[in-house]
Amino acid sequence: MSAPWIVALSFAVFAGLHLALGFPPLRPWLVARLGEPRFVALFSGLAGLSLLLLAAAVYRYGALGPPMPALGDELRWGLAALAVLGWLCAMASFDGYTRSPMAVLRTRYGPPTGFQVITRHGFFFGFAIYAAAHALLVPTVAQAVYFAGFALLSLIG
Repeated sequence: MSAPWIVALSFAVFAGLHLALGFPPLRPWLVARLGEPRFVALFSGLAGLSLLLLAAAVYRYGALGPPMPALGDELRWGLAALAVLGWLCAMASFDGYTRSPMAVLRTRYGPPTGFQVITRHGFFFGFAIYAAAHALLVPTVAQAVYFAGFALLSLIG
């Protein structure tokens, strides 16, 4: 099996657990049986383990496999600027996080503030831009699969 496929399968485990546990019907069923705090602990534990698996795959296979096409300096600088902009958008989303619906164990919340006024999911939006730009900047296809996976998962999430 080639390096990009190993990274893709590792990412599929990570993303699959996130999506399966985060959406109906499994999430409400687990919350009803475990309670919200235990569900969050289960979700966090499985997310951490699957992220560790993904990190190990990228560490071991990320530099292997076919190279990405070469980009011109202007395009590389533009993508780097886009990555920085995406990261800044993701970080701006943390302003008002504790009052937002995304805050862990939060059950009551007010109207959006800060960056959430512009986009409901500022972190996911910003991280998707950051990861998509990185997918085009990295030297190997395996690393591009890793970052493209995060961009796609952020948009789905």
